[in-house]
Amino acid sequence: LSVARVSGREDSRADATRVPMDERFRTLKKKLEEGMVFTEYEQIPKKKANGIFSTAALPENAERSRIREVVPYEENRVELVPTKENNTGYINASHIKVVVGGAQWHYIATQGPLPHTCHDFWQMVWEQGANVIAMVTAEEEGGRTKSHRYWPKLGSKHSSATYGKFKVTTKFRTDSGCYATTGLKVKHLLSGQERTVWHLQYTDWPDHGCPEDVQGFLSYLEEIQSVRRHTNSMLEGPRSLHPPIVVHCSAGV
Repeated sequence: LSVARVSGREDSRADATRVPMDERFRTLKKKLEEGMVFTEYEQIPKKKANGIFSTAALPENAERSRIREVVPYEENRVELVPTKENNTGYINASHIKVVVGGAQWHYIATQGPLPHTCHDFWQMVWEQGANVIAMVTAEEEGGRTKSHRYWPKLGSKHSSATYGKFKVTTKFRTDSGCYATTGLKVKHLLSGQERTVWHLQYTDWPDHGCPEDVQGFLSYLEEIQSVRRHTNSMLEGPRSLHPPIVVHCSAGV
């Protein structure tokens, strides 16, 4: 693992269309000053009128959701391979696909894992082939747990921890003010296969608010895209098959 970025053809193509950081900063700052960010957010529909939540509504899955009123629609929920412990393959997570500039972007929006769902979380990351996790919450805020820690601290015993069928090892961590970038090695214990997963945690986003440091948040977004370009450049196959980025706060809203 290395924090160095590998530039390739995808980087070159992306650079040609990418909006400069300072321009994005000015645009976002202007919208914040005008109150347009909140206006645009409030215009987003919060819930489908006829949404179906059949799997999430099953009694055995109630304890798998951090907030029981925030659950995935049946049509786009992430389906895990069923196990003896989770025979419905349920996890509080949704596929989100958006088209920007003619290209489709694939994300998985999920909740901050609970102590008893960390193994489900890593099963999802593995089965979906995700190699980037964007965490936009602190582990605790105001004395309350917002997300159970699902990766080992660097410097802890062997810097490794086991979650169900997965062993996760922290290889390095770099702090950049309002966010931290951590390199993880994930091993599937049954097959012995290993993968690299990048964990990027933004720590200055309050649970009921928004980031105050616009420049810092844009730097965090740039780091996510930089890591994404790096990891995708090492994959074979068309861009449409690139794995999703897993994104989570606390409740998964």
